[in-house]
Amino acid sequence: MDIGLLVKLSLGLVVTALGAWLIAVLLGLSANSVEAVIVLRTLLTLPVVLLMTRVLVRRAYDSPRLLRTIVAAALVSYALWLPAWGGHGLIGQLLVDHSGAAYVVDLIIWVGAVLVAARSVEARPSRRHLQPYQAA
Repeated sequence: MDIGLLVKLSLGLVVTALGAWLIAVLLGLSANSVEAVIVLRTLLTLPVVLLMTRVLVRRAYDSPRLLRTIVAAALVSYALWLPAWGGHGLIGQLLVDHSGAAYVVDLIIWVGAVLVAARSVEARPSRRHLQPYQAA
């Protein structure tokens, strides 16, 4: 498992997603509608999660354990993301009433988005497969 990628992806997702979530909440306050705020924060947070995952995975070296590292980073980042703690992260709050179930729905959406973004980009070839003159 690539600990460096795990830390970078986890912290990158937490910070950028929290920023997008806060901007969405502030923009949605003028709507005076809870449903509008929930949809807006989901629509602003998920593209940030997708983009950050694509950027960081593109810089990573390909290895057999890359997918395992990405899944671990998705789980860690969701666990560290403050809005998720109360079940108010993404659209799960709108789909189910119970905050525990909303947490699970949001977790599935979060991990799914990270995996889709990671699988849609190619990581750099492993250093072991490079010629000596290409390694520098």
